[in-house]
Amino acid sequence: MHFLSCAGELNHHGRFMCDAMHALLGNNYRRITTSFVNKTRKNLGFHDEQLSYSIDGSLFNKEQIVNWIKWADVVDFGSAPEIFLHEAVRQNKVVFIRMERILKEGVWKLFVPSVFARYHRKYIQYRNNKNVYFLCVSAYAAGDLKKIFVRGDRVLQWAYCPEFVNYDNVMTIFKSDNSEKKPLHIFWCGRLIPLKHPEVPVCIAEKLKFKGIEFHMELAGAGELFASLQRMIKEKNLEQQVSLIGAVIADKMRSKMMENDIFIASSDYHEGWGVVINEAMNSGCAVVASREMGSVPVLIEDGVNGYSFCWKDIDAAVGIIENLAKDRQKLAKIKMAAYQTIKTRFSPEVYANVFVQIAQDAIEHHALKIESGLGAPAIIR
Repeated sequence: MHFLSCAGELNHHGRFMCDAMHALLGNNYRRITTSFVNKTRKNLGFHDEQLSYSIDGSLFNKEQIVNWIKWADVVDFGSAPEIFLHEAVRQNKVVFIRMERILKEGVWKLFVPSVFARYHRKYIQYRNNKNVYFLCVSAYAAGDLKKIFVRGDRVLQWAYCPEFVNYDNVMTIFKSDNSEKKPLHIFWCGRLIPLKHPEVPVCIAEKLKFKGIEFHMELAGAGELFASLQRMIKEKNLEQQVSLIGAVIADKMRSKMMENDIFIASSDYHEGWGVVINEAMNSGCAVVASREMGSVPVLIEDGVNGYSFCWKDIDAAVGIIENLAKDRQKLAKIKMAAYQTIKTRFSPEVYANVFVQIAQDAIEHHALKIESGLGAPAIIR
């Protein structure tokens, strides 16, 4: 099987999925990269990956595209120019269209002629093409597709699977202190922008303090809300409990997560996926995250490997954290279950094996066999 991925920038979020595909398929795997990491991400430590299987497609021409697609049996289409998708369909290849939510701003977009025309070009016109599959990189993408009449057994649940860091030898050491007297260590990270609602963990901290729970919280990030958060922390008299530590570069983020018991994520429905959830679970944190984020219903089973709440419901999040503070054995079980979920179901190696499996079934026109999780029929939420 010749497998071709066509997508935009190749950064550390996608690189390990591509590495796993290359490890499995060798020279039968290629990745066309059509754009580069922007300045904002580079300031956070992200960079363009130069890899043996990656082809610079930023200065493509039609003849090159035709030849690249001709080589492939399977085309994985991400955030690349539409010409790659249309050529793959024209050549009758098996095509997987990867997508996050398309209607996270609302269904009003369907009434904008230029937007609807784009959705028709990229999705609607292929809804009855049995060689085209839709990979939903969000718990809510299948619901959006249904609104444009794309549904059925070719709409599959998908995910981002960033680097899996193996902590098997240290998990039981770092995650087994069940002492209720030990202060909780709580972490939040992200860009300090409205959609991520960094004010939410500060409000949580205020209520935890009022309840007499011993904890320390760190907020990592930079952005337009930095100054207002500083004021908020001071006004709520939380300087001893909450530290606003600024941006943490990508290479250091996992070690920061490993230092903490609980990870809070508070984005609203504008967050397409939220790779920090994968990373925090991999790091053995008990994740308490807003269910509006695209990753949360896919990765988290409430009370088993983490918890979800509505980002507006501060009291719900406080209640979850209060219960974990009082039941450290439960906290330890959640941490370990979170780590095992990423290891066994959402690592890059699992991603690659599932992708090759469903691609081979598609080539051979077999019914897809996966019943749950990555590669299963997507649930409409």
